[in-house]
Amino acid sequence: MRIAFVSAVGGSAFMHELLGVVSKAVADAGAEVSVHVGRFPAISEPHAYVVIPHEYFQLTPPDDQPGTAERQRTIGFCVEHPGNATFEVSAVHGSSLGALFDINHDSLIELRRRGLPVERFLLGYSPRWDAWGGDAESSRPTDITYMGTTDARRDGLLARQAGVLSRWNCRLLLPPHEQMTRPRQDFLMGSAKLRHLARSKVLINLHRGGSRSLEWVRVLEAMINGCVVVSEQSTDYDPLIPGEHILLARPEVAALAAEALLRNPDRLNAVRRDAYSISRSMDMGPSAVRLVEVAEALARGVLPKPGRPVTADAPAGPPVVAEPPQPADGLPALASWASTLP
Repeated sequence: MRIAFVSAVGGSAFMHELLGVVSKAVADAGAEVSVHVGRFPAISEPHAYVVIPHEYFQLTPPDDQPGTAERQRTIGFCVEHPGNATFEVSAVHGSSLGALFDINHDSLIELRRRGLPVERFLLGYSPRWDAWGGDAESSRPTDITYMGTTDARRDGLLARQAGVLSRWNCRLLLPPHEQMTRPRQDFLMGSAKLRHLARSKVLINLHRGGSRSLEWVRVLEAMINGCVVVSEQSTDYDPLIPGEHILLARPEVAALAAEALLRNPDRLNAVRRDAYSISRSMDMGPSAVRLVEVAEALARGVLPKPGRPVTADAPAGPPVVAEPPQPADGLPALASWASTLP
């Protein structure tokens, strides 16, 4: 079975890195995978494609987009939360695809409520995300870090906690909300991002837009690199245990919660150790195997059944919070960088 993972030209490095991690898990599950940027590649039978719909179909010129037959062989890999405008984009374009997988429980519920064929892809440990290796003696000169695109709500929360943050060695990375295709002072990519997390003690995590669900990719990258996560109160954190693997706090006191951890090194080290341990136990293998099975069905022309609400009275998702536009600048940079990936 051949599966092509395709990123949009001008798509974000963050999404391209995620597709790389998932494609490795799918390859380990027995599929023949390839990673591409731009147009769908020509592949001999049997084959299927995987795209992140909210980016691929927004950024790819209409003449370069796949036709109906190719879309029926395409799996949309969805990552956006209800309450964000990008989720709505993902839902619209995902409705034209053969099947969908989603990394978030709240998104799965909402997409099923809308009748779309979607399954959960449970993210977990990947060696590609591990720049730390569990070394308890490694140096962590950065006390607190924050890594999230600028957002009026999140920026305001950080500003109101500046007094607490100023007492510690902090590195706050707040790039604009646009397609990031190359490193910047406020945006780290690939191994540089992972090394930064491996040299940081605590990551503060705040939600974007109208979402109130856990940002799984950011949280896993931090946990796998021994950076303890203090997150705004979230849903969908299973199998993590709050207080043991992650700390949840009201957003306006997240910095105080981080400070309390830093003043208690024994507890900080215990959470770091337990978070790394559970992240190592989170296996993407079963989800990757299921994705291969769905890809094989699509290659045979068998489409999954439409989704159904988990409960008959499943409520609608949260209201959408408007976000700034995402300009696609620096388009050649990601394609060049992607060509160097293993």
